[in-house]
Amino acid sequence: MFCSVNGFSTVDSAIPILQDAVKIVTPLVLSQNPNPKVGPRNRKSWTKEHREEAERNVILASSLDHLTRLMQEAHAGGTCQEGSYIKVPQSIRKDKTVKIDGVQGDFIAVVTNEASDLVKNRLAHIQEILEDISPDDFEPCNSKEHGFAFDSVHFDTYNCYAEKGDGSPAGVHPHFIYKEQQGNANHTQRATYFSKAVKDNPEQFDAITTALRDICKVVCETLQMQMPDDFNHLRVFCEILPLNQCPATYPFPGFVLNINVCTDAHVDANDDRICVVIPFGPHKGGELVLYEAGLVLQLCEGDILIFPSCHITHFNLHFVGVCGSIVMHSDKEVKSWNANRNSWNGHMIVKR
Repeated sequence: MFCSVNGFSTVDSAIPILQDAVKIVTPLVLSQNPNPKVGPRNRKSWTKEHREEAERNVILASSLDHLTRLMQEAHAGGTCQEGSYIKVPQSIRKDKTVKIDGVQGDFIAVVTNEASDLVKNRLAHIQEILEDISPDDFEPCNSKEHGFAFDSVHFDTYNCYAEKGDGSPAGVHPHFIYKEQQGNANHTQRATYFSKAVKDNPEQFDAITTALRDICKVVCETLQMQMPDDFNHLRVFCEILPLNQCPATYPFPGFVLNINVCTDAHVDANDDRICVVIPFGPHKGGELVLYEAGLVLQLCEGDILIFPSCHITHFNLHFVGVCGSIVMHSDKEVKSWNANRNSWNGHMIVKR
């Protein structure tokens, strides 16, 4: 079946009809708030310092109107007041979708709780699947403890490190083409390919993506309503994959499964525009900090967050319990496949 937006219609009794978002416009201008210089050498120390600030110097928003006023003050002049944060609790946006934009059109975040019951139900099933596979990974923990580390599993379709077909002879199958004076060629990286986790665990991947399907429909509908330009940009790659492969996470080609996650500060520079974060598991703490916006987002089961992970530095506060997340994303490297199938388009037959 050909992959398209029509295959992800949310006309389904299980999927709620989503409402218009509550829109908040802040004076923040992201270009006036450059990413801090955080790298491998200072990541731990930088995160520790700013994590403590975000826990200590924080004002709790009591309503969406109060949140709007706080952001107007904190972002006056286009810059974020350094060292102070605004906490956005789930309680003030329950059963709503909230979209936050900068005054110059910078996208900052969409967070929705409208399909909370459905999302919780499907996540509970996913957690059961994961606990059957690896029960020890779901023991409650405290991320402050010495030696804490978390697991990430990438269930992705990649186009990274693709070998291009520029200058290749016409009329010859790519599997019979080798570089001059080079006997070996990695034919598998001339087209898109699955991550190792998908290839090594096909049954687990199938079980998880089947359970994810309804959540993905909610994500798909939310993107179409709130961010149609980004949706139409992202879906191109998913609609032209080999053999009409259609990812369950459409319009994203894959996802990362984080188990007991507490990330240090980082920017996902290779993400294509945005990512989607879906938290799961019973825990306290673990809020996600959007540093340049000075926001501390309380994310609980039932929430779906969309934000520009390639532009905003983000990290988690410490948690106690079981704190997992599913992160849907696309890689910037897909542009080569979108443009001309990594320059192998002259060797391909497209059949729809």
